[in-house]
Amino acid sequence: MADLGTTRRRLAEARRQRGLWATAALGVEEAFGRLRHGSASGGTAAGAARAADATNDAERLETTSFRTLRRTLAAVPADVRGTGFVDLGCGRGRVLRAAVDRGYAPVVGVERDAAVAADARSVVGGRAEVVEADAATFPLPDHAGVIFLSNPFGPSTLAAVMAALEASQRRGPRPLVVVYVNPVHRALVEAAGFRPVWQDADAVVLRRDSVQNWNAF
Repeated sequence: MADLGTTRRRLAEARRQRGLWATAALGVEEAFGRLRHGSASGGTAAGAARAADATNDAERLETTSFRTLRRTLAAVPADVRGTGFVDLGCGRGRVLRAAVDRGYAPVVGVERDAAVAADARSVVGGRAEVVEADAATFPLPDHAGVIFLSNPFGPSTLAAVMAALEASQRRGPRPLVVVYVNPVHRALVEAAGFRPVWQDADAVVLRRDSVQNWNAF
């Protein structure tokens, strides 16, 4: 029941911005997602605090809606689907479970808060790895093709993540896709050479094919 506050807030915002029919559609999709995946995949209360990371710029926990998950994962380019998937600031595991269900492998979640990480492990049931770590210092695996961010941290940590992505892509040349929900610091990702391939009001999907033709972050 913890994240009902998040859902109610999101529905109220949708009603204000998009009208009654869009709000009803969002509510139906959220309810269907809970039935399919279980309420445990819901996440956290709106604005719940997250343990501070090394740079002290961790954002507050927010749950990615099932609608946003469906739309963003569908927008990932076909040649990258099914590759390694890393959710940085994975919360209680909703995104991890969705990635596993869509055939990504391996799937890894990184969460700084020990209690939240434990909840995520319960949600994914061993089908994904959940690592209790600071995203700023986490060694990104070179198999990863998709990085998921739901505005989990501020610009200092994001800059460190961009540097780690650059190093990983140099070690293992491959296309990289960043799925960024609530993309507050989108400019930092684009400054690192990622270019949008899809976007809406809530999220953006960005891609970088190589690190050879841009200045390193």
